[in-house]
Amino acid sequence: TEAAAAADNNDDHQDNKQAEDEQGEEKKSELDADDPAVSNKQPRRKYIMFVVCTTHLAEQQKMAIKNAIPFVKVRKITGANNPDCWDKSEWNVELQHYDVFVIIHECLKQGMQHGYVGMRDIDTLILDECHHVCGNKSNQNHPYTAIMDEYRKHKDAGGG
Repeated sequence: TEAAAAADNNDDHQDNKQAEDEQGEEKKSELDADDPAVSNKQPRRKYIMFVVCTTHLAEQQKMAIKNAIPFVKVRKITGANNPDCWDKSEWNVELQHYDVFVIIHECLKQGMQHGYVGMRDIDTLILDECHHVCGNKSNQNHPYTAIMDEYRKHKDAGGG
């Protein structure tokens, strides 16, 4: 009977080991599905958004970034580009082609309001001259306020 109990115990151990191995393989395949190197899935691209208030600052910052980091693709987006007339596909073309966007605050706000670009797409958000908006109730309609409202919603929803 001791031998039978030992054999049952050994069978249980083997069953548990097999179940653990299967769970490990299942977990590994789930992780592999998320790994673009293994799964052939493209990772979601994320961008740096350098948000400015004026066209002059946009040009100045674009040149500073290009000079400091010459290997990144930098795109300046101002009202002159008519981004308020862009549709989702035009935004997607821009987002796929560039790494860093120097963008007028109103242009980003409108792109977000239409759902063409969102916080989920942005890795780093820089708001130039944002101190002019802080703590001033008259600035509740400022584009930076709307952009930060989107940030808070994204963060509250569990976004990074």
